[in-house]
Amino acid sequence: MLIARLGAAAPRLALRHALPRFRPPGPACRPSSIPTHGAAPTPAAAAAARNSPGTAWRSMHQHRRQGGGGSGGQHYHPPPPPRPSPMVPTSRLVARAVVLGVAGANVAVYYWWWLARREGPHNSPWSTRWSRTTEKLDWMRENFVLSAENVLQGRWWTLLTSAFSHYDTVHLAVNMMVFHFSATMALELGFGAARLAFLSLGSALTASAASLLHDQTTAHQGPVSGALGASGMVEGIMAAVACTAPRRWVYLLLPPVPVPLGVMCFGFLGWDLYRLYRARTEGPTENWMGNFVGYAAHLGGAFFGVSYWFLRIRPAFKGVRFF
Repeated sequence: MLIARLGAAAPRLALRHALPRFRPPGPACRPSSIPTHGAAPTPAAAAAARNSPGTAWRSMHQHRRQGGGGSGGQHYHPPPPPRPSPMVPTSRLVARAVVLGVAGANVAVYYWWWLARREGPHNSPWSTRWSRTTEKLDWMRENFVLSAENVLQGRWWTLLTSAFSHYDTVHLAVNMMVFHFSATMALELGFGAARLAFLSLGSALTASAASLLHDQTTAHQGPVSGALGASGMVEGIMAAVACTAPRRWVYLLLPPVPVPLGVMCFGFLGWDLYRLYRARTEGPTENWMGNFVGYAAHLGGAFFGVSYWFLRIRPAFKGVRFF
């Protein structure tokens, strides 16, 4: 029985003695980069472990699993891309071209008015030169004066050309000075040349429509037969600029005191609204220059400027604060 048991275990004992026994290498043959159990790693081994690609990969994914290192985070969310700036940088050359282009068009139309009327008072009504002067003035009235007659006769372009037309020198100078101020500030705020052009044309057309609506619905027509001037377009640009930067300080002309831009602009609009109410109830009256002011055109241009700011400029400039 004992012999049988030894015989059964003999193959296993023979196999155990036949296989070489594994022994860990001694300190003499162990590489210096592999730390032993219970021994501190060498500085070279620690640096190699920190800089290895596997260590960087494991630390990055552990950071992502932990939600960026914050408490309670479970997923990694990369930061959103930076929001593009809504402000359109305009070079000084382009800004000058836009402002001087509009001002130059107004000056050119004023010069045509001057050429058309300069010979009239010096000619007799029955002379040939008087007839030519009358023809020039009639042509200017048909193409550069806003009136219901011109629009009904198919001269629809007067809705826009009348905004570039000035018959009086003081009227031209005041409008161009305010236009230069408003347009330059709009470009400085980042409106861009395209936005400024659209704002100018839209304000001019809306001002013309408001003027025609006022003339056709008022009970006191008075001697006003047509309208011209860039006041409505200027009011639209100024209203959009004032809504964008209402707390920017500007100087009045008379008196020269500093006021916030929003207070100045909407103060003028309040005055226009009051004068329009007086004109509709008591009839139009002349201003200090002997002209009739189109208060409805002023308010129409400002309405387009505020609407364009609310629908287009305000969403684009959301989060941008101007002072």
